Amino acid sequence: MLSQSELEQAVAKAQRSSATFNLELHSKDHPKQLGFTKSRAKYRTASCSRRAGKSEGCAGLLLDPVLTKPGAVALYLTKTRINAKRIIWAILKRLNRVYALGGNPKEAELCIEFPNGSAIYLGGVNTKDEIEKFRTPALRKLHGR
Repeated sequence: MLSQSELEQAVAKAQRSSATFNLELHSKDHPKQLGFTKSRAKYRTASCSRRAGKSEGCAGLLLDPVLTKPGAVALYLTKTRINAKRIIWAILKRLNRVYALGGNPKEAELCIEFPNGSAIYLGGVNTKDEIEKFRTPALRKLHGR
């Protein structure tokens, strides 16, 4: 996790160099976090302290495909929509701002749409039926495709 001064320095550097988000650079000081986020395992478990950077790593994991694959859709789902907002929404908006990614955050929808047609959606699912709604083509309709 970056300190406030390190974050400000990173912002200044990014603005000078027109830097874009890079998962490896974002997690460079946290090799275990990068290993967790880059793993191709179907299931991943993190056993760590409250301040270990899990949410920061997940934000990077969400941003990576939407920035590299036009039209990609990434989902972040928790038991409730408000938990999704509390856990990761501010982090995603900060990274969007710090790295000047050009994303358009939509507060009411808990969605960030990017210039390449990709988007990140946050949501809450508490039952199997609620999970199923995200497995249908309706998600494409939600994003206008």
